[in-house]
Amino acid sequence: MDHAASTSNEPPSKLQKRPKSLSVNEISAFLDDYPSGSEDEALADDSDEEFTPDNIQDLMHQVSESSDEESEELDEVVEITSDRRQRMSHLVKRDRRFAECNPSSLVPKLENENPSPLFLFDLLFDVNLIDLFVLESNKYIHLKSLTNVKTITHKNIRQFFGMLMQMSIMKLPQRHNSLEVKRGQLGYDPFFKIRPLITILNDNFKKYVEVESHQCVDEQIVPFKGHHHQTVYMNKNPIKWGYKLWARAGTSGYIYQFEMTGDLKENVTQINSSLGESGKVNRSGKCPLLTDKEMKTKGRGSVDYRLDKNSELIVCKWFDNKSVLLASNIHSIEPITQVKRYNKSKKEHVFVSCPTIVKNYNQCMGGLDKADMLLSLYRIFHKSRKWYKRLIFHFIDMAVINSWQLYKAKYGNRASENDRSLVKYKLELAQALMHSDSPQLIGRAITSAVVQDIRYDRIDHLPMRNRENFSMQRCKLSGCKSKTIFICKKCKVSLCIKNDPECFIAYHSK
Repeated sequence: MDHAASTSNEPPSKLQKRPKSLSVNEISAFLDDYPSGSEDEALADDSDEEFTPDNIQDLMHQVSESSDEESEELDEVVEITSDRRQRMSHLVKRDRRFAECNPSSLVPKLENENPSPLFLFDLLFDVNLIDLFVLESNKYIHLKSLTNVKTITHKNIRQFFGMLMQMSIMKLPQRHNSLEVKRGQLGYDPFFKIRPLITILNDNFKKYVEVESHQCVDEQIVPFKGHHHQTVYMNKNPIKWGYKLWARAGTSGYIYQFEMTGDLKENVTQINSSLGESGKVNRSGKCPLLTDKEMKTKGRGSVDYRLDKNSELIVCKWFDNKSVLLASNIHSIEPITQVKRYNKSKKEHVFVSCPTIVKNYNQCMGGLDKADMLLSLYRIFHKSRKWYKRLIFHFIDMAVINSWQLYKAKYGNRASENDRSLVKYKLELAQALMHSDSPQLIGRAITSAVVQDIRYDRIDHLPMRNRENFSMQRCKLSGCKSKTIFICKKCKVSLCIKNDPECFIAYHSK
């Protein structure tokens, strides 16, 4: 009886059929074949028990109860399986309609046909922001009663920004507010000091450009290792310590909008339902996709996907070196394309099948990564213990990169003199900010090229005798081959004045 009971108490498999009830004759035949103690030493302790008709009836009753329990468990399994199928009935293995991906280029909305670097930077970092810096600086001087410090002007702020930009390329050695809401109180803003700067920049970034058709939203890290409760540590990022913000950028690398992580959002606007969205996801929930082990068995290029009939959202799992999980409400799986990959075992390049959703994602997702690369080239790295200064310098760099993108989009494939690299653009902008409003350049200037914003500003351009070089120099006006001993006091370039004063006037006129 113990052997039969132990057999019936084993948990049945979910897919096992309902056990058949035993008759009295079948049980008697089973007991006749039951091993004795001499045949099975493991059951020696139970071999003395005799089986009577009463014992047989008890055994039949026990087997019947076990069968009923197994039947109830199996019914419950069938009920759970049917509920799960009903919940996932909207997930079908069907592709979306093919939508071609053609990212649009950056289109500036500018009336000026030949904008200078200073003009473009002033559009994004406009006079309102300069007013804000002047106001806060003078307020600080007043609160601290700094009698030895002169009043800050627009010119001082612009010169300071120019020096910061030049220092980012030429590496040289180098608060209490009663209106602020305290931490823990309602309406507390951890970025209270720089909130107006963020608001104005976001408005200016979207004002002078047509929005690109394909954009990406990704995180961005501002390097900072100081002590502040908003700094984060991200072990897998190239920049591990700093402030984390979210930014929206086009495929060109132009940043349209950014927000600090942890910002309070009281009024969240409704997202336009006509916008298509695609992105990489970490978990697929209960979507019945193939496991990583099954896809690895199929090999590189294997694809599995499901479409939600209610929301038209497709979830795709594609296996390359590892499995990649993406979701989209605009892109499709078909047509399948071929991508080139390196095979380590064969030591050669091979072609791997790739769904359209992955191809379009790779084509459009690198806009913010491009902006991060440009920001890292000549970053303003002015050390300070004030946490907000690190963010202000980052925003200035961001405005420089965006204005350079506008500059390239505006000039396009014109003459090579307008095809400036980022370093040349930033140096020219720094020179213009430092000297465009000043009466005279400090020290010797680079005579090979004069910044246009200085050359045409019509401030204190006076002729003077060249006292550094007494030999006659050729006139710098294009087309003039005469030699002269006179130079412009501000530009420090040789210009005709004795015989033909038109050279001096023409050089400083557009």
